[in-house]
Amino acid sequence: MSKSVWYLPFAGAVAALAVSAALCSCAAIQLDASESEWQTVADLAHLGVPAPDQVASRDSALAAAAEVGLPAEGPIQLADLWSSARRLNPRLAAARSGVGVAAGHALQSSLYPNPTIELSSEEVPFGPGVLNEGSTMVGVTQPIVIGNRLDAARNAARADQAVSEAQIELVERELFGEINVLHSRLITIRETDRLNAELSALAEQTLASAQARFDARAAPQTEVTKAEIEVYQIRLQRSRLAREQEAAGKQLALLVGVAVDVSRLEGSLLATPQALDLARLDARLRDEHPALQVADREIEVAQARLEAIKAERTLDLDLHAGVGYRGESNEAVYELGVGVTLPLWDDRRGDILAGRYALMQARQRRQALEIDLLSALASVHGEYEASRAQLDSVRDQILPAAAHAFEQTTEAYRGGHASFLDVLDAQRTLTEARTTALELSGEVAAARARITQLIDGPETVFAPGNGASLQKESNPIINKPRTGAEDRP
Repeated sequence: MSKSVWYLPFAGAVAALAVSAALCSCAAIQLDASESEWQTVADLAHLGVPAPDQVASRDSALAAAAEVGLPAEGPIQLADLWSSARRLNPRLAAARSGVGVAAGHALQSSLYPNPTIELSSEEVPFGPGVLNEGSTMVGVTQPIVIGNRLDAARNAARADQAVSEAQIELVERELFGEINVLHSRLITIRETDRLNAELSALAEQTLASAQARFDARAAPQTEVTKAEIEVYQIRLQRSRLAREQEAAGKQLALLVGVAVDVSRLEGSLLATPQALDLARLDARLRDEHPALQVADREIEVAQARLEAIKAERTLDLDLHAGVGYRGESNEAVYELGVGVTLPLWDDRRGDILAGRYALMQARQRRQALEIDLLSALASVHGEYEASRAQLDSVRDQILPAAAHAFEQTTEAYRGGHASFLDVLDAQRTLTEARTTALELSGEVAAARARITQLIDGPETVFAPGNGASLQKESNPIINKPRTGAEDRP
């Protein structure tokens, strides 16, 4: 009995040593994993991905906005808006965090399977005081990965991370396009309101002249009424533009993260927009659009996942080692074993078939996406060319004709050969032509901004403010006509 009493502490010591060794091994593995995690976070920081659990509060966002800083005075350029959006837009921040999610999965795929520690007692008879008569074992089972299953899993996870990184560029393209479209819209509203301000002053002058003629009994009430209607219509138009400007300004502020003084936006409308070659635009879209690059990466992911599923058909080996004692003979014992799961029923054929279909689906989605993008480009290009052609006609034909007719009517009125209502009609025709030309310029700018959204990113932008602009001194769309009313009561 003395030997049995001695072997019990011996078995306990052996078990303690085995458990301690296993725990130390697990601790070492955990330490390595922690170091890998820190390295992954550091690598992500170079991509602009912040450390996890660091969601900016509203106050910190405002502080970051102050650090980025839209210009406190002077013009606000499109680049200033984009710089603020890159720092503060939550959609872009979420895309960056998506890279962190994929990187975490990639890190997880590189970790080796955990061992299993077992403590067991076998063949222990019933009865008091006979615990030491059984066999007690402490064992460790470690799965051994054979084949290229870990490599295949890592490749699939890295392909997923490549998709997430490409998603950042796609979100940047979409976000910049939205900012550019709103910027163009606000520039158009500002130019239109500037024209309406001039037309309003002109209409007020005409109304004052008509009222003076009516008070002098030199004109009927209809002249005053028509002049009043012109004033009211312009006021309504300016009121509508003010509401549109407010709404577009709020949308822009939400995108860039800070309030924007839209009156200081830099930019102007193109007076003579150039034709755009659709074939070249198509080629650039196919080669450079980030959505297609994301689709290409998704094809690679589907291929990598299929290879990972195929690699899983190579099963792991389970190695087992244990030490203990046999109570009946008071002898120390050990055991070794190896096991493997037999693929009698599940050989992953269903998952492999699904993976093959997923790969085919990814390729088909890529083709469908390219068709959708080319279709969208063809549509907006058609809008651009149609508006550009109409603008050319209005600018080169209708505006000069309306201005000439107005001048002739004004001269005839001065000579007493035309009525004041004729002058009002000619003035209205010229006003409508100028307004139409400016509206078409805005449509051209909006269409070109949408083309930019499809073709160009922030680094290669062609903004509506680049090139010739509608200058007040030289362009007939902005120059205001003289009514001749100031020459005669």
